[in-house]
Amino acid sequence: EKVHIYLDVSGSIGDLVGPLYAAVLACRPFVLPTIHLFSTKVADVSLQELRRGVCHTTGGTDISCVAKDIRRHKVHRAAIITDGYVGKPGATDRQTLDKARLGVALTPGNSARGDLEDVADYWCTLNDLKEVRS
Repeated sequence: EKVHIYLDVSGSIGDLVGPLYAAVLACRPFVLPTIHLFSTKVADVSLQELRRGVCHTTGGTDISCVAKDIRRHKVHRAAIITDGYVGKPGATDRQTLDKARLGVALTPGNSARGDLEDVADYWCTLNDLKEVRS
């Protein structure tokens, strides 16, 4: 089963957007062809749009938009790529995130587990993203 990717494109991600896009593209055999970009809203883009650098962001970050999308589409497996500063999920969103098999990949540098620590099943920290090529 391919994985839903929720990719943080908030302002705090900054210059990592390009390398993160390349990292997702390098994993395309394992991910669904629609990538979910998120900030305070989820915006779906195709892998082709991701390759072209399409980015839809509101600048802020809120995990509730991810939980709502997971709930709406009945997602069972998801990976969230983020710096971790997404806000603590409320009760309903926490239940949604708990039901999904959820992995979190933290960006290098200034990142934190605190907001998602109670809902993530798997964790990893991404290394130097300058090495990633699509």
